[in-house]
Amino acid sequence: MTYYVSVQTVLLFFCLYVGINGINWNGNDWAMACDFRGNDLKNVRIRGEDCGGECARTDGCTHFSWTQWKGGTCWLKKGGVSKRDAVPSSDSKMVCGVVRKGSSRSTGYSR
Repeated sequence: MTYYVSVQTVLLFFCLYVGINGINWNGNDWAMACDFRGNDLKNVRIRGEDCGGECARTDGCTHFSWTQWKGGTCWLKKGGVSKRDAVPSSDSKMVCGVVRKGSSRSTGYSR
């Protein structure tokens, strides 16, 4: 028996697996090698693993980006956002994420 798969089916599978913007969220609220540009609330020098938790504890923080700048900086962001707003980064150590207030889900990652 021969099966034919349409281009649309392959594209749909790829989009679900990798994400529309090419960022692999792996079912998490954070991803590697991505950034959210603009909407900075403040920044904090902190380990990447602690960036999501810092955002969750900060009033008005809805999403974040972490970079290696100055030994590790968490860029806390404000405003409406979705994972589709993230942009890929060539820096594989960079992290970005969204925070769901009131959620018990972890917003941190471990290396």
